[in-house]
Amino acid sequence: MVTPEFNTEYKRLRGLIEKRLDDFFESEKFTSVGLGPEALESLNLAHEYAKRDGKRVRPILVVKGYELAGGKDEKRIIDASIYSELLHIYLLYHDDIMDRDDIRRGGPTAHAWYQQNKFKDLPVEEAKHHSQSMAIIDGDILEALAQKALLESNFPADSKINAWKEYIHTIINTGFGQKKDVLSDVFDVTEEHIWDVYKLKSAEYTISRPLRTGAILAGAESPELLETIIRYGDKAGVAFQLIDDEKGVKDPSELKKAKNDISEGKRTIILLKAMKKASPEQKEILRRNLGEKFIPEAELSKVLNVLTETGALAYNRKLAEEASKESQKIAVKELSKYNEKTAIFLKDFADYLVNRDR
Repeated sequence: MVTPEFNTEYKRLRGLIEKRLDDFFESEKFTSVGLGPEALESLNLAHEYAKRDGKRVRPILVVKGYELAGGKDEKRIIDASIYSELLHIYLLYHDDIMDRDDIRRGGPTAHAWYQQNKFKDLPVEEAKHHSQSMAIIDGDILEALAQKALLESNFPADSKINAWKEYIHTIINTGFGQKKDVLSDVFDVTEEHIWDVYKLKSAEYTISRPLRTGAILAGAESPELLETIIRYGDKAGVAFQLIDDEKGVKDPSELKKAKNDISEGKRTIILLKAMKKASPEQKEILRRNLGEKFIPEAELSKVLNVLTETGALAYNRKLAEEASKESQKIAVKELSKYNEKTAIFLKDFADYLVNRDR
């Protein structure tokens, strides 16, 4: 079970990070005055988007990576950590276009906002094209702002350069992971292909790279520590993604969305296991619904029954819990020698990943 101490620390850091994000955006708005109203429009939209109910997992892990490697200046690492949230928003802007999503965190995606507010009087296809163009541009600006937050933080130049290299690896590997993910929407893929997506898009991007970046900013030179972080992150990141997949087909709030994992026909370990174990009748239920834009509630219920009856959901949950337990062991047995308090937090974090509400 996640401890009260974990919840308290998580909320404390989340509050500090959100305050820093607010300050960063306000500063950027002030300095962008000479760039015209378009700059303020972009920054206001990004700021509003950032203020929505995000988990702040990545910047929190930057802070914890810094602590693992002996870092003591919390304000300095909080200032730097927001690079990972800005990077996250940039990737979400582009991801929302690729996924054709109009809603993110309870509000309009960037391209949907432009279509609803700036280009609403244009013909639909023209409005769509220009709105997506604006969101792509804004995403590129956010990627630059992420680099700015990292490179202008108050750390020694060599530490920042090494952290920047980690940042570059994050962009490259996440990009390849996204490419694999897009391809899996079109072509039949193997389980190995899906595990590659999980590693690149969830394990590295969400867990390992933020932790490693924080450690590097603290001056970490131990190959052993950095390698252990990778092993911890690989397991914790897989648990994170497997639970996301479970919620995508099981959570009523997700299934009631106009778009969900079933209507998108998202290739996951759950789906591959279900197709492998399904009877001919069950396979027909999956085939006629997966990837369909509008699925009646009765059909959604049938799909969920198939995923349950084939054991696909139980199998997915078992894999998630096993991965979480392995990452917890790494935290307790290996990361604790660097910073016991932080290792306990990371143990609880791995538990939180499989027991979170959303």
